[in-house]
Amino acid sequence: MNESVIIARKYCGFLNRGNGGYVCGIAAGYIQGAAEVTLWKPPPVDLPLDIERINKRILLKNGDVIIAEARPSSINLDIPNSPTLKETIEASKLSSAISDNPPSPDCFVCGCNRANGDGLRVFAGPVFGRDIVAAPWVPDTPLADDSGMIKEEFLWAVLDCPGAYAFIDRGIPMMVLGRLVASVKKKITPCENCIIIGWKISTDGRKLFSGSALFSESGELCGMSKATWFVIKDGVAG
Repeated sequence: MNESVIIARKYCGFLNRGNGGYVCGIAAGYIQGAAEVTLWKPPPVDLPLDIERINKRILLKNGDVIIAEARPSSINLDIPNSPTLKETIEASKLSSAISDNPPSPDCFVCGCNRANGDGLRVFAGPVFGRDIVAAPWVPDTPLADDSGMIKEEFLWAVLDCPGAYAFIDRGIPMMVLGRLVASVKKKITPCENCIIIGWKISTDGRKLFSGSALFSESGELCGMSKATWFVIKDGVAG
């Protein structure tokens, strides 16, 4: 029997596409350990996507069109130290996500139009005196799997948007996610205080590279990612 998955509209990101981090996390869920996921096309919502396995690769396809491709990978990042929860809360108050002109107000991860329980409400803002952005996050119980731990696709999701805000909060134009390499090091429990940071790594023309990390309240590293972004110009990425 052919496998398929549907990205529900609830999990949309920018421009009513599937949230990049969430979609990457769904694809990565078929791979053991760290994974690299490339988004070849904007992920559609509310449509069945076929899952195709080719050697060690996983393809999410809309008919003959490849939407996402996941493969085993590794990740090695120079990760900044976690700010304190208090510093993180103060940084979040300055996030562009809750400004008068938020970049993606309906995004499942960073959308300010999402109510508690409907979206993750991860609002990353600049940390005073440091070249990083940060956001607090307390995952809700419905995000957990049958074992009582937060599902990994939601951990991939929260590692997505803060990397973008490392650029957005510095005046960089809008962008879309092209590739995410991530590794989850430690499971998260519902209602646990978490800290997420994002930082700028480098730029290459209209390609931007950022890092993100997920910490426990005590500063223990729980997950990390490296993202490749494409700046949008006139509504088109590239």
